[in-house]
Amino acid sequence: MMTIVCSWRCKCGARIKAVGESRKHDPMGTSVAECPQCREPQMINCKVIKSVTVEKEESVADSLSK
Repeated sequence: MMTIVCSWRCKCGARIKAVGESRKHDPMGTSVAECPQCREPQMINCKVIKSVTVEKEESVADSLSK
């Protein structure tokens, strides 16, 4: 199995991360992931979607304090 990770900014402003899987010998396939907040669909090139999450935004102040 191959793991595919996709990340995008949704129309509602959320940063989305989807994790999917495809077989090595048959990688072609398209699945639909939906934004957990607004349900906007996004096409993902994988056979099976394992998870769809909203990534937490890190503020500038947080990144400067590290």
